[in-house]
Amino acid sequence: MKLNSTRLLSLPVVLAATAWTVHGQDATSSGGDAIGTGGSASYSVGQVAYTATQNAGGSANQGVQQAYELVSVTNSDGPVALVFPNPTSSVITVRTESWDEVPLLLHVFDNNGAFLFAEQLTARDTPVDLGQLASGPYLLKVFGSGKEIQGFQIIKN
Repeated sequence: MKLNSTRLLSLPVVLAATAWTVHGQDATSSGGDAIGTGGSASYSVGQVAYTATQNAGGSANQGVQQAYELVSVTNSDGPVALVFPNPTSSVITVRTESWDEVPLLLHVFDNNGAFLFAEQLTARDTPVDLGQLASGPYLLKVFGSGKEIQGFQIIKN
């Protein structure tokens, strides 16, 4: 009889531990959007469960917010450029309407601000190969007439 009562007492403990373990994998306990004069951000608190998948084509983290800060700073008295795709895995396109009015040069910097290379913008859409660079964030600056016209932050996958 003692053996059966021990098993009966063990059952609630096992059930409680199982319920606590399953509850510990809740996706999000709270979160929201923060909006202010400097920009906006989405956030979540308590996210503990996610699934990571990776193959030759790339990677995905389901259940995890991927933060990308896409930045473009424009000098109002210069031509406006556009860089795409962002994020990129290899080649980006730099599009500018004023490439033929004034010679434009693209400088590429790493995340620490070290100069990597420069590329002359010779057409409305100029391809720039970033395939040789490691994955991470990079800063691109468009120069014309000796001054910085526009800056971009891009993500290289």
